[in-house]
Amino acid sequence: MTKVVSHYEEAARLARSTFVKGNTQTALGLTSTVPTDTSAWIAIFNPGGNLAPGGTAAYQAAVNDTTGVVGVAGSATTITITRPAYEDLTTATTTIAATDVL
Repeated sequence: MTKVVSHYEEAARLARSTFVKGNTQTALGLTSTVPTDTSAWIAIFNPGGNLAPGGTAAYQAAVNDTTGVVGVAGSATTITITRPAYEDLTTATTTIAATDVL
């Protein structure tokens, strides 16, 4: 369970910092490096290929309660991260928008 919670919380932290960085880049007239789709967000969250407790990738487009996979759905403006109801955990969802982290 700890691994799943850690993956979920780290994804939320990284999403917020990525949006802050993108907002700063835009304000400075630079090109934003915020991911534009789900697969790009997953690449940021899991560059080392961390595994969920069930042995599959820790982050995927679909949450999986059985294997402990954290679900990710994102764009350049919003991301939704879903913690699975793995073992004793209940499902939790965090949605972060670029405009929320100015």
